[in-house]
Amino acid sequence: MKLSLRADLLEKFAQFINEENLTGKKSRLRTRLHKTIAAKIEAHIEEYKQLVNEHAVKDDKGEVVTDTTENDEQIIPLIDAGKFKIELNELMSEEHHFEIDEDTKSVLEEIFFETERTFHNQEAVIYDELCTVIENIK
Repeated sequence: MKLSLRADLLEKFAQFINEENLTGKKSRLRTRLHKTIAAKIEAHIEEYKQLVNEHAVKDDKGEVVTDTTENDEQIIPLIDAGKFKIELNELMSEEHHFEIDEDTKSVLEEIFFETERTFHNQEAVIYDELCTVIENIK
């Protein structure tokens, strides 16, 4: 079976499954999946850094230029913000697939469909998206 997650949901999914209290085999299955997703997240972060580096303004030494806002936040000026945004949207929309077995699917269904947590506003929208991911495991 395949669990498919868009890149922009990877961290939210990993965080959600990690917050549930599980014991024994269920905990081990969840931990294995979480480790696999965490590795994808790390790879995705590296791809994001590479994308920023490709589009960032650089000084005469080839180093990325940073500016500071009035709020003392560091920003990276981009050569072409429009092109960067297009490529970032493509990166964030990429589908990542994870092979899971029936037991792991059952644990995920328990985590998402039997949770006693309550959700409001944007958190509820994200929860609904994550539940749709679980419903679409094939």
